[in-house]
Amino acid sequence: MKIRPMGPNLFLAEFSSEKDMMHVMKGGPWMLSKNAILLKIFDPKIEPADVVFDQLYIWARIMRLGFNLMNSERGGPLAGRLGVVEKLDVDENGRAWGSYLRARVVFNPTEPVMRADSGDTWRATFVYGEPRREKRHEFWDLLRRLRDQREGPWICCGDFNEVLTHDEYYGSNDRSDAQMQLFRQCLEDYGLVDLGFTGPKFTWTNKQEAETNVRVRLDRAVVNGAFSNRFDDCRVENIVTTTSDHLEVLINLSSFEIPTERPPVQSGFRFEAAWLRTPDYKELMEQSWAKGASPSVSLQGTWNNLHSVAVSLRQWSRDTFSSVRKQIKKMERQLLYLRTGPFSTASLTETREIERKLCELFEREEIIARQCSRVDWLKEGDRNMSFFHSRASARRRANTIKALLREDGTKCDQLPAIKGMVE
Repeated sequence: MKIRPMGPNLFLAEFSSEKDMMHVMKGGPWMLSKNAILLKIFDPKIEPADVVFDQLYIWARIMRLGFNLMNSERGGPLAGRLGVVEKLDVDENGRAWGSYLRARVVFNPTEPVMRADSGDTWRATFVYGEPRREKRHEFWDLLRRLRDQREGPWICCGDFNEVLTHDEYYGSNDRSDAQMQLFRQCLEDYGLVDLGFTGPKFTWTNKQEAETNVRVRLDRAVVNGAFSNRFDDCRVENIVTTTSDHLEVLINLSSFEIPTERPPVQSGFRFEAAWLRTPDYKELMEQSWAKGASPSVSLQGTWNNLHSVAVSLRQWSRDTFSSVRKQIKKMERQLLYLRTGPFSTASLTETREIERKLCELFEREEIIARQCSRVDWLKEGDRNMSFFHSRASARRRANTIKALLREDGTKCDQLPAIKGMVE
C-alpha cells in the first residue's frame, strides 16, 4: 500500500488489491494518536479537497440495559438510534452477555448524534478539546458552529482540555487565567451551563509522584437551557477507572434506574485455571487429597478421594476466589475514597497498590471466562466477555452426557441409571 499526502490531514492510499481495500474500509474504526481516521473510496473526478467524509464506523457500548433487552430483537433498535447497525455482538441465539450490549454502527460524523423520543428531538455532541493552547480558540469557534446548526435541546460532553476555575486544577504550575476566561466566555456566549458532577472532582491525572503530580477536571458535560428543561433530572457521575489516566463520565438522563436481571449461574464443581495464580493452591491440593485418602484402590475409592478434594476446593474457592467480582467492587470503593480524599504521598502509594491488585483481579476474571470457553485469543481487540460466554455455552452443550451404551448394546438415557453405571 502506498500513501501520498494530498493536503492538511488529507491522504490518498493506493492498494495492491481490492480485497485489501475492502478490509480497510470495513474493518474500522481506525485510530491514529486517539484521532479517528475517516475513509472514503476516492472518485478521480473529484478534487481531493472536495471529498466529503460522511461515514464513521464505531463500536458502541449500550450500558445498563435490563436483561430482557440484551438481545438483537429488542436491543438492536436501541443501537439503531446511533446510526445504521452493521453488527451486534451477540451469540448464536441473539443474546448478549456481560454488563453492556456491543454494537458496530456507522453514522455521519459531521452531524451530532441525535435521538428521537416521543416526537421530540435532542442532540449530543462528544468532544475532544484542542490540546494546544495557541489553537484552543479554534475549538471554541467549532462549538459555535455546532450550536448554529440547529435549535433544540443540546448536550455537549467529553474532554474539553480546559478548566473553568483554579480549584479544578491541582499542580505545581499555575493555569492560565486568560484561557479559563475564554472557556467561561464560550459557555456564556453559547448558552451552555455545566451540569456539575458527583464522585471525584479531578477527571485526569498524570499519575506521577507527589511533587510532580497533576490532577485536572478536564471532562464534563454542558447543556443549553432547552436540554435542562427537557431532562430536569439529568445527573453526571465521575467513575473511577484503574488503567486509564481519565475517569469515566456517566450521564444519567433520569434518576430512574432500570432493574437488571441476572441469568442463572450454573452450580457444581469445576476446576478453574485462575486457581493456579494463587500461592497456596498446591499445598491445599496435597492436604485435601491426604485428608480424604482411601485405602481402597477401587473406582469407588478414587471417587471418594476426588469428592473430598472437590469439597475442599469448592469451599476454598468460595472463600478466596469465587468472590472476584465482590473484591473488585470493594477495591473500587476504596479507590474512589482515595481519589476523593486529601492528596498525599501515602494516598498516592496506596492508590497505586490498589490499582495493581485490581489489575490482578481483572486478570483472574478474564482467565475464568477464557477457561469456560477454552479460547486463548481475544476478539475485536478487547476483552470481549460476551464472546467467551457464548463459547462456554456451546461447550456445555457439547460436554453434556445424554446417554451411555450398556455392555449388551442397549442405550441408557435415564439420569439415575447413568449414575449407577458410572459408580
